[in-house]
Amino acid sequence: MTRTSTSARTRRRSRSAGALLTAGALALLLTACSSTTAPSGPAASQSAVAPVNTDSVDQAALAATIKTAWLADRPVTELDPVLKNTMAIASTPLTPEQDTLLTTCLQKNTCDTGRGSLTVAFTNDVVNPFRSVMRAEFTAQAIAMPQVKTIVYNSAPDVAASIAAIKSLTAQRVDIIVMASIYGGAVLSAVQEARAAGIVVVQTDNPLPKGSEGQVDSVVASDLCRLWTEAGTKIAAAVPEKSTYALYTGIPGNSNVAVWKPCFEKSMQAAGWTRELEGFTQWTPQGTAQAANALVASGKKPRALAYDYTPEDFIEPYIKDHKTPPVVWGDTVNYAWLKTFKDAKDAGLDAKAFVADSQVWVLRAGLTAGVMKKAGQEVSSSIDSSGPVVDFDTLVDSYDPKIPADSPIRSLLTPDEIKLALTVS
Repeated sequence: MTRTSTSARTRRRSRSAGALLTAGALALLLTACSSTTAPSGPAASQSAVAPVNTDSVDQAALAATIKTAWLADRPVTELDPVLKNTMAIASTPLTPEQDTLLTTCLQKNTCDTGRGSLTVAFTNDVVNPFRSVMRAEFTAQAIAMPQVKTIVYNSAPDVAASIAAIKSLTAQRVDIIVMASIYGGAVLSAVQEARAAGIVVVQTDNPLPKGSEGQVDSVVASDLCRLWTEAGTKIAAAVPEKSTYALYTGIPGNSNVAVWKPCFEKSMQAAGWTRELEGFTQWTPQGTAQAANALVASGKKPRALAYDYTPEDFIEPYIKDHKTPPVVWGDTVNYAWLKTFKDAKDAGLDAKAFVADSQVWVLRAGLTAGVMKKAGQEVSSSIDSSGPVVDFDTLVDSYDPKIPADSPIRSLLTPDEIKLALTVS
């Protein structure tokens, strides 16, 4: 999947203002470079970059943000320092002034925060609602980090354009490039040029080919094999008898499916299950609808359906015919799926589903890793950002009609920020 899913991958921040640090308090935690005229590009790293320090963050706010991000409580002590700092920064809502800046930035290819010294870039190779929210997450984190002066975006529809985009950022002498590339090793030659120029490069969301992880400064992504193995185990436990399953991804041979598919199938086969169908959706509404229609037309009745993006189009025909749908697993789902699942429950159907957090916020962690690296702080070369597989029933009561249907579950943005992201991107 690419997490748009790409596999592709809102969540609202529902916590009282009193529980959160003020923006001013966070600014004190994250001591900024005072000059707004500091040089941009790798030369800026010769100036002091303030370390990321969130030790004094409000612990209640941090715990709430962690639960939002991973759909479950996680002890702070178990988090990698990059993830802990990421969640701590995201725990403080943007001020009205920062929200105005967010609006401005999302409507441009380059914007200036008015402080800091670092130029940070997100190079994107997929355009869909998931990536639009992901871009806004990246921007919100950059605005909240006083080390960041300039934010740059570019987008590329294929491998050649993606390589050209990275080369362009290298020529611009940005300080940090954060990617969520679905093209794996195909872009690494351009990445090496960027790193040779002193640019920190962090890959997020999607794994790199085995053995090539060291060619970037850090990879922040889910352990897809563990996640999909756990999902297979839970599906098998939810259905007493051995049965069949259908398997879907967006694009054949994408870097994510190469990792999770063998792990998921091994888990299902160990439980005595058999794959009955396999298909591709391009991770688009049209492609998903076509795959769903083909499933119905086939006359086959798999007891489980696994898809690395949002599966509501697969299940709506079952609700229409008032038939029990298959058990569904998805590691990147939208609020539309939560609404459809709720509709199935309200219709009296025995709907069952498992889900993991969408990781739509993971660019925040990539940016945090890059800034920490520039500040001379220790950053692991590989950071597992994944959380647990959870029962979808536990999320039904969190359905909020104010959150757009095509927003991933869950974002660390507010509902209004999510709507903005989907409107301007």
